[in-house]
Amino acid sequence: MPGRAKSNTRKSRELSDVKELLIIEAVRLYEKSNTSDLTTKLGYRSATKHVEQLNYERTKKWVSLDHNTVRNRHLEITKSLRNGHYSSQSLLTHAEEEELVSYAIEVANRGFPLTHRRLQECANRLIQTSRPDFTGVGQNWSERFLERHYESLHVYWSRSLESARGKAVNPASMKAFYDLLEEEYIKHSFEPHNVHGVDESGLMSGVAQKERVIGGTGKKTQHQKREVNRENTTIIVTICADGSTIPPVTIFKGKHYQMKWLQDNPLNASFVMKL
Repeated sequence: MPGRAKSNTRKSRELSDVKELLIIEAVRLYEKSNTSDLTTKLGYRSATKHVEQLNYERTKKWVSLDHNTVRNRHLEITKSLRNGHYSSQSLLTHAEEEELVSYAIEVANRGFPLTHRRLQECANRLIQTSRPDFTGVGQNWSERFLERHYESLHVYWSRSLESARGKAVNPASMKAFYDLLEEEYIKHSFEPHNVHGVDESGLMSGVAQKERVIGGTGKKTQHQKREVNRENTTIIVTICADGSTIPPVTIFKGKHYQMKWLQDNPLNASFVMKL
């Protein structure tokens, strides 16, 4: 499914980031041509045009630069838009924002991702350490914060993860498991038809499990730990390394088996009741 359309602010920020990299490239090209023994020296305009053309050849997208901006940046008359933001507008310093980004990613990896409200609360506490009278960030502050750090943070619909499973997912236990698996592969010389992957998914009835949460970029889903003590239906699927599959199994709580469950069953799934 397609993702959400980018906001105009996000598009503008991405374009600004691209321009910033090209401005830096143009400044470096100007400096290199004027400090080397090259016969032809490049001016600000020539260096700018050269970088524009190189970027078009790389990306097939034309991005226009102002040679006066390149000149002012080289002479340190002006700063980048992002650095200007931190010096004049931001409630947090650049270091503080990076610290908040790292914290958001860390707690998300532990299964406790921040919501917009919790992100704002963290920002307020951070600001109030130096400004005790600070009353709080604005309602849309978290949206702008995420747009500034779109390369590191993303908003997801959360997926429930039980606490017991969350505690088991850590680098030490994962490494131990795969080390043991590798030893068994070598010991028994497994063929593809001997290797099966099994996964299960629990479906809880009548429980709202999703909310918008913040996590690091590059994921498809963001898990969120929850205490779950509700009735659960489990579906188990199995696939072999050679590409073959086994019909899925559905496990649910019940007292009497009904023959009609076998109807409209294109996957030929099995049904198991737990009393």
